[in-house]
Amino acid sequence: FVTELDLSVVSISASNIVQGVSADLAVEFASDLTAPLSGVQVQFYDNVPPIYGGGGVALGGVSTVDFVDDGSGNYTASLAVSGLALNAGTEEVYVFIDSNTAVPEHDESLASNVAAVNVSNQPPIAQAQDLTLAVGDDCLVTAVAADFDDGSSDPDGDPLALTISPAGPWGPGTYQITLSVSDGKETATDTATLTVVDTTAPVITLNGGDLTLECSIDAYVEAGASVTDNCDAAVQVVIGGDTVDVTTGGTYTVTYNATDVYGNRATQV
Repeated sequence: FVTELDLSVVSISASNIVQGVSADLAVEFASDLTAPLSGVQVQFYDNVPPIYGGGGVALGGVSTVDFVDDGSGNYTASLAVSGLALNAGTEEVYVFIDSNTAVPEHDESLASNVAAVNVSNQPPIAQAQDLTLAVGDDCLVTAVAADFDDGSSDPDGDPLALTISPAGPWGPGTYQITLSVSDGKETATDTATLTVVDTTAPVITLNGGDLTLECSIDAYVEAGASVTDNCDAAVQVVIGGDTVDVTTGGTYTVTYNATDVYGNRATQV
């Protein structure tokens, strides 16, 4: 062991931070010995080390051979750490320096410090996609934010919340939809085009049916037909085909057609 070694942390820093993934940690510490240290370990923790009664998890250690000596009794120990959950804001990184990384003993001294690591949040990336959707029986269509998402992501790996504006529902037409992507700290947006179409044809219902009339005796009365459409309340039935002449015997075909405002044609009856 290093007897009566006086160790003190000067500073702790973090660099090359990939939020929530990795960082390079470094500690500068001072020793009362100017000769190369022997048997000293520097250990980084993500919280208060267990040796101080905390529940910190060891991130890794650096041994004497890797210390950088500035020649004046100050040393720097560096460690590249993966899986370090540094988030936006100020995070604490703990370190202790010990001659055997065990419980404190009378012939050694321990030093600890807290690093304020300022991590800049990387904003999410919004990626929207255009959609074409057909309305239903109520002439409306609905969609959720995920339908417009085309692979939005967050460089830091943060969970994302997606919203859209306007939120719908929508009738036939073309809309510009804003997809907002938030990582809880910052929000990014992208725009998609929503095209809503009506592909449902009107439905014609005859008011009557086939007729057999006595020539020159019976009169022909057009019974007509009704039509319904999911979107076009003003759609009309167009009567065509033959003109019935009850004074001339024969077979006459009367047709009934309808086309809604969006160009959908009913099945002719």
